[in-house]
Amino acid sequence: PLRDRANVLRHHDAKRVLHLSPAEENVGIWSDWVTNFTHAGLEHAVAADAPPSSDPTNSSCNTQALVLTSERLLFLRCARTARSPNSTWSVAMGVALAQLRQVILPRRSD
Repeated sequence: PLRDRANVLRHHDAKRVLHLSPAEENVGIWSDWVTNFTHAGLEHAVAADAPPSSDPTNSSCNTQALVLTSERLLFLRCARTARSPNSTWSVAMGVALAQLRQVILPRRSD
């Protein structure tokens, strides 16, 4: 792997939900832990009457693994035991790189 800081490829369940193509496997992935403030959708992130689970600052929901492959950009959800080998992973959001027009990062991003 090029840079798998979230250790996605070390977790069988995470690799299973990624469904890497042969090209993606050949090139490797980049991953890291991120805070996804729009984890429940942009509308819920700014709605006054949104449920607590939609709260952008809810760390049990907004901490996700961002995975970049040669073909896709994905956000993966994982159980709070993400660093254990028995964690449960799922794809929260994914998009083909060809569909991206623009990526915007906040000024204060690390």
